[in-house]
Amino acid sequence: MERQEETTRTLKRQLALLVTLALAASFLPAAPLAAGEYVTGPLARGQGPARPLSRVWGILLHSTQGYPQGDLRVLSQSRKVSAHFLVLPDGKIHQLVPLSRIAYHAGRGALNGHSGNLNGGLIGIEVSNPSKPGHNVPYTEEQLKSVDQTIKIIDRRLGRKVPIFGHRDMIRYPGGWRKTDPNGLFPLWAYKRYRQHKRPAAPRPKPAPRPKPAPLPGKPETSAKTETSKTPEVQETSATGTAATGAEAPARTPPATATPAPPAPKPKLERVVRAYLEIGPTVSEDELIGAWNVLLHAQSEAQAQPFEPEMRRLVPDGDLYRYRIGPLGIGRAAQELVRARRLLPEDKLRLVGKVEWVQSAPATSIFDNPPTNAYYE
Repeated sequence: MERQEETTRTLKRQLALLVTLALAASFLPAAPLAAGEYVTGPLARGQGPARPLSRVWGILLHSTQGYPQGDLRVLSQSRKVSAHFLVLPDGKIHQLVPLSRIAYHAGRGALNGHSGNLNGGLIGIEVSNPSKPGHNVPYTEEQLKSVDQTIKIIDRRLGRKVPIFGHRDMIRYPGGWRKTDPNGLFPLWAYKRYRQHKRPAAPRPKPAPRPKPAPLPGKPETSAKTETSKTPEVQETSATGTAATGAEAPARTPPATATPAPPAPKPKLERVVRAYLEIGPTVSEDELIGAWNVLLHAQSEAQAQPFEPEMRRLVPDGDLYRYRIGPLGIGRAAQELVRARRLLPEDKLRLVGKVEWVQSAPATSIFDNPPTNAYYE
């Protein structure tokens, strides 16, 4: 009996050790950070169940509208609000929730074709900053560099790169309202495009090799080989400096001139007509983002082909803005217009035809070198 109890206690201790090691491994970064100090914990009380990392489809960036000490206390002690990472103004990074567990930072809503409770598919990064609408506080360079490094850690941990969103991109349920964070002058656009807070520096081009100088006209090119292979039959005959040779010198030939290459043929342009769906006009891009997410959600519900992110373009219209979505085929454009009219005001939608010139061979993107385009409705 005593032996069985001792065996049970040993198994419990081994199981507790394995659980501790698994939690510690999920907290460790993939590589040392260069921007700020990485701190594991304090462990947040508000945590959801475990999840496989294959379920993660996005990174959601937040700003706290608070100050470092209060932000750390709330995110670690609250049972209703948490995030996987908290980045402080001095660059220090706190991981509060393992990536293999759900954090409570997104809630119910719609984003990028997903709807319902979005916590299960997102990784939350809270950036400590007191900015709010109408009150902007600058983000420190150390803090933004640490956000860059946090995204790199997530990419290495997942083994892939998932899209980056801001909390304000999400439509909240119920009511269809949305948050405003990350607030202030946070470079959300740069994180979406470059996965860091600024545009990466372009690589310096390699210097072109220096061309070999051409020989002078009438003078043959000499080399070390010709200097050492002179005939031994040359000998001096007198003080006048003349020399006699046993072999007759070959005739000198002028160097050959290279013929210029023929000019490359100009690509042949082909006139095509594209259709685009336009949303707007409106004074705020946030309203356009909300309408975009509504259309993606409707496409997901109807199991239709969704719009790709690169199909969306912001087009100025005086002091207002529009989203131009396309290019689309004529049939699909009509179907999307019918679907959109069920969800959005009719005066905010229109189809636009655009005459474009594309290269017929080889096939290239219609946005590579478009000439002046004509529009019609």
